Amino acid sequence: SIFAVACGFWSHQFEVATWSSRDLEYYADASVAFVALLMFLSVNIKPGLVAHLLACTACVLNGVFFGLQLHPTQVRCTRNGFFGEDTSLQLLDTLVGFALCVAGPLSEVDVLVRIDQTREAEELRNGYTGKLQDARSSKPEDKEHIQAEVFASGLADDVDGAIQVLLESGMSTPTLRLVVSRVGSLHRAGHVNWSMLCLAWSFWLFTSFRRILYVLERHWHYNVTQDDCSRCESGRLNSAWSSWCNDIAKWCGDPVEVLDVWAACFGAVLALIWLVLFAKLSLDS
Repeated sequence: SIFAVACGFWSHQFEVATWSSRDLEYYADASVAFVALLMFLSVNIKPGLVAHLLACTACVLNGVFFGLQLHPTQVRCTRNGFFGEDTSLQLLDTLVGFALCVAGPLSEVDVLVRIDQTREAEELRNGYTGKLQDARSSKPEDKEHIQAEVFASGLADDVDGAIQVLLESGMSTPTLRLVVSRVGSLHRAGHVNWSMLCLAWSFWLFTSFRRILYVLERHWHYNVTQDDCSRCESGRLNSAWSSWCNDIAKWCGDPVEVLDVWAACFGAVLALIWLVLFAKLSLDS
């Protein structure tokens, strides 16, 4: 948050707001790809000092990226409203910056959770041979009572399997044990990387909406801002204009007729459906 505010004020002193759309797009894409890589590495390498450094570095850079997006967005919105001259695309990049600022701290949370889970698994494995009959108890009578009940039920092997699933996956439920029995070990299946979830879902929506807004911006530019489509439709053109009209013809029609728009809308709807299903299903499902 501190870096975002600082970079927001800092960008007022430079000509960031006058950068071209191509410059801003290149800067945004490169920045997002780099910080996404840092967060991905932080939650997938062995939890420790390096993972903490990667996660914290990603948090700082996310704040820088978001802060540098604020001033250009403000300038464009003041000049154009929410649409025209790629303002909507700039707004979308700013929202991605906000999503990164949310995913950054979540990557540190994921690292801390993995450290706790690793420690808990080591404590569970301490002295455990993989067999219930070898398990230890602070009270011998409790051990005898529990083992007698388990062996009398004939489920000793099932208990051993359930404990093994717990050690490997981080949780043990009937659904997860059934899956493990069919496909084998599922390491850390009971853990959700919330940072990667936030990042992946944000990019999913970003990709869909960016394509929709890009088509609409091009249509607005050539039909309203420049009025090039009307000139092309007049028919009184020289050879240079004829070539130009052929290049922009796809932007002069109704955006609803563009197949990419429908594909992007389908992708956005899928992302929303996926989010609802993820929220409704239990973790082991």
